[in-house]
Amino acid sequence: KVERGIDPMECVALGAAVMTARAVVRDCYAPSEGARAMSKALTGLGLVACVSAPLGGLLAMLHWRATLSGVLLMGLLALAVIAWRFDETLPARRLDALRPAQLLGTWLSILRHPRFLAFTLVASASNTALFTYLGTSSFVLIRLHGLSQWAYGLCIATMSVSYVAGTFLCRRLLPRVGLQRTMDVGAGLSLLAGLVLLGLFAAEVHTPWAIVLPANLFLFSHGLNQPCSQNGAINPFPEAAGTASALNGFCMMMTSFAMGLWLGAHMDGSARPLAQGLAFWTAVIALGAWVLVRRFAPTPHPAH
Repeated sequence: KVERGIDPMECVALGAAVMTARAVVRDCYAPSEGARAMSKALTGLGLVACVSAPLGGLLAMLHWRATLSGVLLMGLLALAVIAWRFDETLPARRLDALRPAQLLGTWLSILRHPRFLAFTLVASASNTALFTYLGTSSFVLIRLHGLSQWAYGLCIATMSVSYVAGTFLCRRLLPRVGLQRTMDVGAGLSLLAGLVLLGLFAAEVHTPWAIVLPANLFLFSHGLNQPCSQNGAINPFPEAAGTASALNGFCMMMTSFAMGLWLGAHMDGSARPLAQGLAFWTAVIALGAWVLVRRFAPTPHPAH
C-alpha cells in the first residue's frame, strides 16, 4: 500500500469529511438557502485547489518529508478549528439510526425517492465529466500537444479559477431566478462545452486551446451544477442528511469508477475518448436538469 501511495484510512477520512460537511449544510440551512451555502463551501474548495497545486509542488521540491509534514499540519489546523469553532448541528440524536434494519430501510427509502435520483444523476454526471477530463487531459495536452508539465499545471489552475467563478454566479442566480433556472443555465453551459469540444475534435482542430477553452467553460458550469444538485439531493431528508449525503457521494464515485473502466478500454492515442466522454456526460447533465429535475423535483421561483 505504501509503495502504491494508497492509504485506505485516508480515503475513509476524506469520504467521511465530505459526507459530514454536506449533512451539516442540511442541518443548518433551510432548503431555499442550502444551495447558496453549498456554493460558498465549494467556492472555498476551488480556492484551496488553486493554492494546493503550487504549494504541493514547492513542498515536493524540498523533500518528501516536507510533503507529509504539510499534510500533518493541515490536519492539525482543521482539528483545531473544529474543536474551537464547531458546534453540533444535529437537532436531536437518533440512537436507533445505525441499527442494521433501520439503516437498510433508510437507504432503500432514499434510493427510491425521485427527487434524490434526479438530483444525484446531475451531480454524478457533472462529477464524472470532470473525472473524464482529469483522467485524459494530461495525456492529450502533454503527450499529443507537447505542453510542458508546468504549462499543463497552469491549464488546471485556470480551470480552478473558472470553477470558482461559476460558484459565484450560482450564488447570484439562486435568489433571483431560483434553483430550477440556475440548474437550467448550468446544464446549458455544460452541454455547450461538451458539444464545442466534440465539434472541434470532429473538425480536426488539434490545438491545446481546442481542449482548454471548452474545459474551462465546463468547469464554470460545474460551479453551478454541483452546489444545486448536491443540495437538492439531500434536502428531502432532514432526519437522514448524513445517509443521503453518503449515498449521493457513493453514486458519484461509482459513476466515475465505471467511466474509468471505459476510458481504460478506449484510450486509443487520440483525444477521441476525452471528446466523446465529455460530450456524453454533459448531455446527461442536460437531460437530468431539463427533464428529470423539472418533472420530479419542481421548485417554486423566488418572489420578486
